[in-house]
Amino acid sequence: MIFAESAMPETSERVDGLHYLICSTPRSGSSLLCGALWHTEIAGHPDDYFSRERLDEVSWAGDASSYCRRIFERGATANGVAGVKTMWLDLEGLARRIQAHAAPPRRTAYHAGNIDECFPPVRSIWTTRRDKLRQAISLARASQTQIWRVRAGAPRETGEPVFDAASIEGYRLQIETWESQWQRYFAERGIDPFRVVYEDFIANYESTVRQLIGWLGVPTPDAYPVPAPTLERLADPTTEEWVERYQHWRARPHPWHWLRARASRVRRGR
Repeated sequence: MIFAESAMPETSERVDGLHYLICSTPRSGSSLLCGALWHTEIAGHPDDYFSRERLDEVSWAGDASSYCRRIFERGATANGVAGVKTMWLDLEGLARRIQAHAAPPRRTAYHAGNIDECFPPVRSIWTTRRDKLRQAISLARASQTQIWRVRAGAPRETGEPVFDAASIEGYRLQIETWESQWQRYFAERGIDPFRVVYEDFIANYESTVRQLIGWLGVPTPDAYPVPAPTLERLADPTTEEWVERYQHWRARPHPWHWLRARASRVRRGR
């Protein structure tokens, strides 16, 4: 759990069966959104319950549907609203785990594109970011320093990331691939997700949270708090320096066959 508990509004009505899935790419503001929803205490406790480490905390029992329902229930507030955040790779990992336990084995294997057949009815939220370059830089820096989030008011640990334009390009291309996979996922299911654009979210934090809770259909008391953000923004002058250095690098002629190979290795985590 990365967020602190807070008191649930006493007048919040209970609703059963209201589940949602936050569909994300890294560094798109999904943790900020999870914290915002978490601390209202009426909109679920979303977190990355599909990650490999968190899946290990849930033992297999029953069938795939009951297993997924129990995972979603981990992200529930006392009023019954439940949320899960996932990256595309985590969805693929969940599919592999369920396929390994499927009995009898399915003729068509579970994969990220059909694993939602095992989910309870869910509503989809999509976090995205217009500025893919700054998103890639954020991902490159976090991957090097392993500083993924900092609580508001907490001392910020310092790391020494090294600028590598080709690696940043690889992350940018990978982010675009993940976004394309989410778009295909929505299109194939006829899903019109609630879209949270990072740049708009940080500029209109409270109103975005209230609009989302209304869209979900969560019964709300006459007045409920939307606490201030619980996480610090990690962008700093180094980010802007890297943007400028990348743009200079991108304007130069390059042997593109080499760059594509280098970017591919970054996307595979090598």
